[in-house]
Parts: sequence; C-alpha cells; structure tokens
Amino acid sequence: SRSLRPIYLIREKETEEDLLDFVIKETDRVRKDLNSNGLLVSINSGNEVNEDESEVEIYQVHCDMRDTMKDLKFKRIISGLGGADCILCKTKVQDWLDVTKIEAGDFKIDRNFVDTQSIFNQVIDEEGNICIRPKDFQTRSGVTQKPITDSDQHSITITHSYINGTTWFLKMLYRCHIDYKVWDMKAGYRDHLMKSKEDVQDAIKRKTGLRLDYVNSAGGKGGTSTDGKQGRRFYTDELIAVIDDLLNTRVSSKHRENMLKLHKQLSIILRIVSCTRKINVDKFEEHCKETMLNIANNFPWSKLNHTLHGTIQHSAELIRMNGGESLGWYSEEGLEANNKDIRNYLEHLSRKCDSNKQIEDVHHRLLERSDPYLIYTTSKYTGAKICRICKASDHTVRTHHQHQCKVDGLEEFFL
Repeated sequence: SRSLRPIYLIREKETEEDLLDFVIKETDRVRKDLNSNGLLVSINSGNEVNEDESEVEIYQVHCDMRDTMKDLKFKRIISGLGGADCILCKTKVQDWLDVTKIEAGDFKIDRNFVDTQSIFNQVIDEEGNICIRPKDFQTRSGVTQKPITDSDQHSITITHSYINGTTWFLKMLYRCHIDYKVWDMKAGYRDHLMKSKEDVQDAIKRKTGLRLDYVNSAGGKGGTSTDGKQGRRFYTDELIAVIDDLLNTRVSSKHRENMLKLHKQLSIILRIVSCTRKINVDKFEEHCKETMLNIANNFPWSKLNHTLHGTIQHSAELIRMNGGESLGWYSEEGLEANNKDIRNYLEHLSRKCDSNKQIEDVHHRLLERSDPYLIYTTSKYTGAKICRICKASDHTVRTHHQHQCKVDGLEEFFL
C-alpha cells in the first residue's frame, strides 16, 4: 500500500468514475509489479564490518497477491458485467435449475477480461457507447460498460454465501411450511406467507436463540439481522431438530425429507469452501451436483440467487484452480470487518473541512494500523485469545458454542 499514490491527490473536479478508474488501475499496476518482481528485504545482521557499518543481508521475497476481497456489487462495476446474472459464467438464472444442464456439467467458468473486452469492442457505437437492445443477451452477455480492471473476477464471497444461503433456505422453509410452491409473493397470499414467516422465525428464536431474517434498523441503515456467525450456526446439526418440527405437519411433511437433506448438503458445501484444507475435488464436485439435482427435482419453483449459484456450481472448479486447497484464505471477512473502523475514522478521527483531507486522514490511519512493526509492538500488550470454558486458543467464550457445533459426514471430503 505504501507504493500507491495517495487517493487524496485526485482533484475535486474529477468524477466518481475517474476516482474509481484511478484506484483500480493503480492497485492493478502495483499488484502486477509485486507479483513479477517480488520484494527486496534488507536485514541488519548485527555483525559489525567496521566501526561505521554493519553487515546487511538481502533477501528476495516472492509475492503472490490476488484481488478476491470484493463484494458482488463492486465486482459487477469494475468487470463491466452489470447486466450479467453470473460474473463467472454466461448462463442465466433460468439455466441454473435445468436438470439436463446440471447433469451435463455445463456450468464452467468461461468469463475473463479478454472475452469481456472483446464483447465490449463489438457492441459499442462510433461514440464509444454500448448499443443496448431488448433480448440481446446472446450478443452482449451482460456487458454494460467498459471493464475497468484487467483482473479476472474468479472468486466467490464466502461470508455472503453464509448470509445469502441462510436467507434463501429460510425463504424455502417459509413456503414449504405451508406448501406454497411459488417463489414470488403473489397477491392474495401475502398475509398467509407472512404468517408462516413469523411462525418459522419464532420457532427458531425460541429453540436456538438465533434471530434470523429480521429487519435490522440499528442506526437507521436497514439491512438484515442475519450475519456470517449466525449463518454458520444455522448450518449445523443443531437446527435439524427445529426444521424437522416445522415440517412435521400434515401440510408440510411431503417436503420434510428433501429439506433436511438439502440443509445437510448446503452445510457441507459452505463449510468446505470456507476452510483452508486440501479437498477431494472430484467427490466434492459430485456432492455439489447432487445438491443441485435435489433442488431442481424437488423444488423446481425456487430461484437461486447469484451468490448461492456461484458457491454450489463454481466452487469445485475454483478449488481445482487453487491446486486442490479450499478457498478460506480468500474470504472477504477482513474487508467486512474493516467497515466499522473506516466508519469510526470518518466520523471521529478525520478532518471535516475538506472531503479530500478527510479521505487522507482515513488513509493514513489505515496505513498505521496495518504497519507490521506496530502490530508486533501492540501484540505484547494484548492478552492471548483463550476460551474460558474449554481453554482452547482458537476461539473465545463468545464463539464457544459455534465451535462445538459439528456437521456429520464433513470429514470424509478432506484429504
């Protein structure tokens, strides 16, 4: 980050698009330079050569930086694929539950920067604007603007997979609870479906303490109460009994077996992609296909969201591209955890007289916080993380219950 030109040097008259274009291209340039040339690190060995100089050891450090820590909205903007249903493949939403295509394995990663740039050059007019026409997906493939970055957006958002996967499964549960086999909320059924939603939410909250899919109006910003930690706990064996009780009525019993099976299948997929271990990719790919066939055959009226589609139908290929190691190191949890600090710096620890100076102060504080020497120094004054219940060092008492939750059948996918 010290190699980047400071963001605050952008002139105020330049637009938001200019700022985004500058930041992306500058970070791309620095990343490519580090990946190609690495770093030269000089270390003072402490051995004196003479009275004025000490012996210096120089090391060449290889770097491998990947820009995966981005959310979906940002990926769409910088990749130029604002109209695409998936930024990894050229399929559409209606294809994702096509049994024939699932069995044939037609969901391969076939988007990259070169292809997107080529499509953009073919569909622009003389003034450089895209000619958008109705039903022209076969021509444009979802390209809506010129790609800003030349980096292929070959990654999935792991934390959002838990959040959106939990939200999607709850929507399925609301409908299966009353045997309402329509994904969209049609007129005349709203009150019936909202009553089912309240029953499911109350049952989960009463038996597990999880407060899922409520409107989170804290600070007036809206959003959902479902977060990554709750999503991880939702996809554990703890929720099986709750789902079993909710689907144990005369109306919903026909969905019971398939929903319980789907819960376990999604639980295994999400926990595998969020770990960092070596995976049996062939077995995992077969498991993902079985999961999609379960959804397509038993719940053809449902609609997958983009996040869940990428997690189920592209994660196996991404793991194979990563040398068989799972994708836990590429989680966007660090990015999400940084939001509260940036908000705090903007609100309390930056100058308000000028927007550029405000960004400058935030930029400097983020650099200071990420300084390795400061991290090393402050770590001496912070106590070691330990759980007071089980004395483990990989979690605290707040997340003890989460670490005790197990998923049967998960270990057999690891090498």
